[in-house]
Amino acid sequence: MRRVLAIGLAVTATLVFSSKAVAQSATLAEDSAVGAGSTGGLFSSIVVDARSDPSGANPSGIVSLVVFGTLLVGGPVTCLAVDGNVALIGFNDTTSGFGETQALVVDNGDSGPDVFGAAPSPGVTDCSSQVSLPLETLITGDFVVHDAAPLTARQQCFNGGWQQYTNAQGQPFRNQGQCVAFVEGKPPQIP
Repeated sequence: MRRVLAIGLAVTATLVFSSKAVAQSATLAEDSAVGAGSTGGLFSSIVVDARSDPSGANPSGIVSLVVFGTLLVGGPVTCLAVDGNVALIGFNDTTSGFGETQALVVDNGDSGPDVFGAAPSPGVTDCSSQVSLPLETLITGDFVVHDAAPLTARQQCFNGGWQQYTNAQGQPFRNQGQCVAFVEGKPPQIP
């Protein structure tokens, strides 16, 4: 158990220093919640790297944390719903066996410490509803939540903007024309 905690603390320390750099590498067209920290109470060694397109499709990433100082919980992200500075993340806990689990991240920026909460969510497999989560304030670390603007207008494709977006299958556009066609609802042209 000490080895698990040591690994978790090492990963947390690394991500605390790199969370802002990771968030800055996220594309403009990607919802994301990234960072690491500890609440000093229920949750420690928290590591979050969750991403999806603006509609929540194609979620990816991982969430891990230690609960009560001894129980390692973590697994792959299954859903992400971002609204402003708040991210609701679903993940499948493969470490302790809880299965469906939800985490909530609140990025308070410079206005105060960030907030984190997590709890098992049996039977809840998407991020359309939130289970009751114990929330605690971070005493160390930082989270960065990015709420991407969905691709809805041709103008977003111009001046290289097409490079920031993906199609319905999560594949990047190859050129500005594909992006514009996607916005206009035209079928893709096969080269």
